[in-house]
Amino acid sequence: MNKFVLALLVVVGIAAVSEAVAIRKLGRQQLDGQICQFCTTLIGELEQVVEGDEQDIIAEANKLCDSLSGGIQIIDGYCKSIVDQEIEKVEDDIKNNEDPQTVCQKIALC
Repeated sequence: MNKFVLALLVVVGIAAVSEAVAIRKLGRQQLDGQICQFCTTLIGELEQVVEGDEQDIIAEANKLCDSLSGGIQIIDGYCKSIVDQEIEKVEDDIKNNEDPQTVCQKIALC
């Protein structure tokens, strides 16, 4: 158990350092643009998958995160945190095929 906790702390530390380095390299404006683009891609893809069905949007969104992240854990984690924290707020917009840019603006990612 102690090895697991230590490994988890190391991974979290590396992720935090990587994110800090990325923010400095990209600059805030460029990073904001990439976050917005990622969000609009996620919402657009999710709207295509759901197509007004009563499917579980969160489960479908998590599948899309796996696909969109390309196996990069920090991106997958970020994507799934968006899903966990924000998707329910805009579920009706997604089911109604609202413009992805507008949906992402509602959750302050654009």
